[in-house]
Amino acid sequence: MKKRGLHPFLFAFFSFLLLLHIMLFWRAKDDALKGSADFSAFYSAAKMVQNGQGPQLYNIAAQGRIQSALYPNVPTRNGTLIYDHPPFEALLYLPLAYVSYPVAFVLWAIINVLVLLLTVALLSPYMTELKAIWTPLPVLIFLGFFPVFIDLLQGQDSILLLLVFALVFVSLKKGHDLRGGFFLALGLFKFQYTLPFLIPFILWRRWKVVGGFAISSAILFLLSLPVAGFQGTLSYATFLSNLVKGLSSHHVQHALGILSNTMPNIRGTVEMLGPSLLHHGYQKPVIVLLSGVAVLWAVMNWPLSRTLSERTFDLGFSLALVVSILVSYHLQLHDLTLLLIPFILALNHTLKGQNDTGRWRFALYGIVALFFLSPLYLWLMQRGQVYLFCWPILFFLLVLSREIVSPGNVGEDPGRENAPGSGANVT
Repeated sequence: MKKRGLHPFLFAFFSFLLLLHIMLFWRAKDDALKGSADFSAFYSAAKMVQNGQGPQLYNIAAQGRIQSALYPNVPTRNGTLIYDHPPFEALLYLPLAYVSYPVAFVLWAIINVLVLLLTVALLSPYMTELKAIWTPLPVLIFLGFFPVFIDLLQGQDSILLLLVFALVFVSLKKGHDLRGGFFLALGLFKFQYTLPFLIPFILWRRWKVVGGFAISSAILFLLSLPVAGFQGTLSYATFLSNLVKGLSSHHVQHALGILSNTMPNIRGTVEMLGPSLLHHGYQKPVIVLLSGVAVLWAVMNWPLSRTLSERTFDLGFSLALVVSILVSYHLQLHDLTLLLIPFILALNHTLKGQNDTGRWRFALYGIVALFFLSPLYLWLMQRGQVYLFCWPILFFLLVLSREIVSPGNVGEDPGRENAPGSGANVT
């Protein structure tokens, strides 16, 4: 089929997705504007900082009191929607604390859309083949992705993390390791993704990346001090430790809305399949073991200690990001927004088509298409089986791994502009 012949199909498909998402958003907007969305936790944290209660930011009782005052008419809330992100992130929402919650929610949605479009623009040079099929296709891919819709509906920050990883990719692609590490640390508001992603750089002794990460982390720590104070900032680690211990109780999981069946990662899959296969006491060691194997797989398949072709670097970055998603301790549906970067990089290289065999090309097309079936998400959400998405993510990981080691990647001239400049030598 000619590229122009795809236009009507693509137009119809993405029109359906966007109309479906708009309809779902419209039906859920009233509850979201009352305070049922995840954004209410970020907004209440910002209000605490505004009111001088920053040192109590990780006091669940204090969070509960301010949420009860802010959202008295929320029918779907089971209890306190806990703010469990680092103190510095509350600064991001502080300007929104000076307007009413509904206005803040709408403003944050607009900001998220603008950030998404900025990410598309940033990655535009790496989507040339997608644009060749149809110029609006890259924008539609980002806007039509169901996890992006969930992020907008919940007022979450996954789109912001998507921008962070896009900045990391572009920086590393151009050989700016220090800058790449600096940007990577900006994603510490969801450290369960940034820390696993950093491990290959440590093992390959890419010290500029690690150094940039350390500098940025120190700045974020200093920014946290005016928010929560020194003791309040240090209490964050204790707060997280107690939260993890509490999540071993199914009652606490339901109260907080943090359920294994909503996590399409290694942890969610093991905990869901575990009761029939493993005693509860063996589940955590198995999760740690499988996560370690996955990270080592990324290290072995993304050889950062030597010069890489453009294709190998892009697919290796994609593989490392997919591994970070799989091994993350806490993963929600909106966080699958991060898959957009691996998807567009893999599709762009596959569409060039000079080295890909038919079956692997169609395997990639099939797996990406699966993740754009919004009704499938709704069906799995209704059945409480979102964790099943872990299996297609794992299959996508295997497809990426196969493409990295395929003969077509050997001997390819990377070109100075597109290759990771400092990747030729261990630094």
